[in-house]
Amino acid sequence: KEDPKYKKYFKMIKMGLPKDAAKHAMKRDGIEDDSILDLDPEKSLKSQQASKREDSGPVLKEDPKYKKYFKMIKMGLPKDAAKHAMKRDGIEDDSILDLDPEKSLKSQQASKREDSGPVLKEDPKYK
Repeated sequence: KEDPKYKKYFKMIKMGLPKDAAKHAMKRDGIEDDSILDLDPEKSLKSQQASKREDSGPVLKEDPKYKKYFKMIKMGLPKDAAKHAMKRDGIEDDSILDLDPEKSLKSQQASKREDSGPVLKEDPKYK
């Protein structure tokens, strides 16, 4: 965010220009990799790169253990009713239903791990 190379483009976004306009300006200025603008300046670079790793395992809505509960929600039952059914069936962690059903459980649990790097806006590499 504070890197002199990218500061101009983050400021464009902060001033209200669409992100695509800032990316176009980067390309115009000869910066090919505009993906830095897709990152959250409040999180560390390390944590954001880790989340882009290959997703493994079945997506939650297709996971045999949780498929039944996501289907309940899809059919219109309240999320709390599905959470109650999970508890009734012996699954204690009903927060699974708050996760993205289009991603695997493993990939979403990996993103919850403790973040050890500095936040991106304070990372010396990008200052």
